[in-house]
This record gives sequence, C-alpha cells and structure tokens, in this order.
Amino acid sequence: MSRSVKVLVTIAVVIGGVAFLAYQSLGEVAPYAHVDEVLASPEKYLQERVIQVHGFAHNVPLTPAIVGDLSVTRFELLSKGKTIAVVHSGVTPDTFKEEAETVVTGKLERTADGSYLFTTVGGEHGILAKCPSKYDGKK
Repeated sequence: MSRSVKVLVTIAVVIGGVAFLAYQSLGEVAPYAHVDEVLASPEKYLQERVIQVHGFAHNVPLTPAIVGDLSVTRFELLSKGKTIAVVHSGVTPDTFKEEAETVVTGKLERTADGSYLFTTVGGEHGILAKCPSKYDGKK
C-alpha cells in the first residue's frame, strides 16, 4: 500500500470517529429548569421525553412505600413558591432528605385533575440531592 493511500485511510478513520462522537453527543440532552420555570410554561416540557427539574424537596417520607418489588417515594419539589408532585421508584441517595436541594430526572405529565406530576426515570439516576448543611461554610 502506498503512503498516500495510508494517509487517506487515516484521515477517513479520524473524520469518521469525530462524526460518530458528534452524532452520539446530540442524542440524550435533557433540558434543565427550575420548578417555577416548568410550571410557568408546562406545554414546552410536556412534549419532552426526559427533563431535569431543580428545586427543594418537601414532604419527604421517612420510609418509602413498597409497591410490589419496588420502593416508591412520593414527595414535592419546591422552587420560588411553586410546587410539583414527584414520584420516584427505586433507591434514593443518602443525602435526599427534607429541604435538600434536589435535581430530578424524568417525565412531566398532566394528571386527570389538571395538575402536574413528575415521574423520575427511577433507580439511582432519578434523583440527585445535595445535603442541606453539608456544604455550608463555617459560621
């Protein structure tokens, strides 16, 4: 094989690899918003397959309910006076407690009564929580 053919094959492989990585990175980008932003324009988020919503956890039960083989946690996410109900199936992080700053990943749905319910993707990927006091500076 001549040197110019080897160079062309190498360039083609590099371009193909870059194109593949660019294509893969476009696929699963989930929009990120605070609870108040989601509730201000819910139609925009209802059509998304997966979104990330940021707020503070409220009405967190001490122990999850057991439904079949799953532990199910129902709580509310609060931001700037707006609240959305959340249902999570699976394990919750140790840092997930009342008033913890929380990001949930999942799907927004409208219920029969017109309110909104956020169902997480479940498992360890559904909830990210920051401990409310762990990162505060010394006082």
